[in-house]
Amino acid sequence: MSVQTIRQQAKTLWTLYTARNPVYMILYLTSRCNFRCPMCFYLEEIKDPNKDEIAFPELRKMSKSMGRMIHLSLTGGEPFLRHDIPEVVNIFVHGNGVRFITIPTNGSLTDQVMATVERLVSDHPRTHFRIPISLDGYPDDHDAIRGAKSFDKLEVTAKALAGLRDRVSNLSVDINTCHSSLNDGKLRGFVDFVADRFDVDNHTVTYVRGNADDETKNASVREYRQLVEDLRRRQAPVESRPFSSILRAVTDYQKDIIDRTLAKDQMYVPCMAGRKMIVVNEKAEVMPCEILNKRMGRLAEHDYSIKRLLDAPQAVDLVKWIRKTKCHCTFECALATSIIYHKASYPKIFWRALNLRGRRQRRAEGRPASRPAANPQLVQLNTDGLNA
Repeated sequence: MSVQTIRQQAKTLWTLYTARNPVYMILYLTSRCNFRCPMCFYLEEIKDPNKDEIAFPELRKMSKSMGRMIHLSLTGGEPFLRHDIPEVVNIFVHGNGVRFITIPTNGSLTDQVMATVERLVSDHPRTHFRIPISLDGYPDDHDAIRGAKSFDKLEVTAKALAGLRDRVSNLSVDINTCHSSLNDGKLRGFVDFVADRFDVDNHTVTYVRGNADDETKNASVREYRQLVEDLRRRQAPVESRPFSSILRAVTDYQKDIIDRTLAKDQMYVPCMAGRKMIVVNEKAEVMPCEILNKRMGRLAEHDYSIKRLLDAPQAVDLVKWIRKTKCHCTFECALATSIIYHKASYPKIFWRALNLRGRRQRRAEGRPASRPAANPQLVQLNTDGLNA
């Protein structure tokens, strides 16, 4: 590890624990999308997309009002329908020192994705980019959910991105699967299928949430658990992302928290949404997360200053409400952020990180990677009232 890398990682950790502003922002670049997936929590906005998307002058003001950030997610809609992603990234990398950037995609716009990502990894070699591609089942099942030929298109995109990743050091390519009633009972062996067919760094599973079509929410918690266990078994052994062992351990622990939340509907980790993580939609409205149908305020009313908005009574009262009510959900991004700031979770995270490194070493030596020990809290979960 070079001296420069050590300095970068030390600066990231310093920002993480000293910043008074949010260090993670999810920014909705657009509500436009070329798909209409029933399990999408943003489906209503996608059906009637906002024509006045947040523009550069507003983004620059936002950036200037914030301190250093660690993570930026650019999402939508389908974010790659905006052709100015490189310019947006420039604003936050140069203005806020963003270290990690995630841009999810349905994978259908191969040429646009590749042109954009090639430019990003070249222009910002010290920033790590992660491109999660949505894949919700075997080819025919995926096409039934997302549209004809959507599997073929995403496969082309995934292969092209993997080729680029192999030539650079600041790109990760992931597959994400949304578990809903649309693919419930159809994912047996799917983790192995993805591992064998796609050359990706991570395969993650999210549980359907938010304002998705009600008919898509009746998904088996038991099948979700099995998918998580399968992912642990088949996780790719190597990844170039800084702090990858810790980040993977946080994700691994996060899945246990989601499972327990689904089973008992209670808070297990105090939520940091609205404090360390915020969401800004394409209409420049600020929210603590993607799940709560509550606004912290409109940036236009605060001259596009994030700091002024977060200091205003409406935002302060909402953060107090989140604390008081012990607000909880299965939103992965909010949970991961909350776990990172939850000191009581550190022993579990570090143990899992060591376990993951050990599994990686065993694979490198050609030995079988043993499965992690079962969590007794999960074995004894009360699933009354949940669809099994």
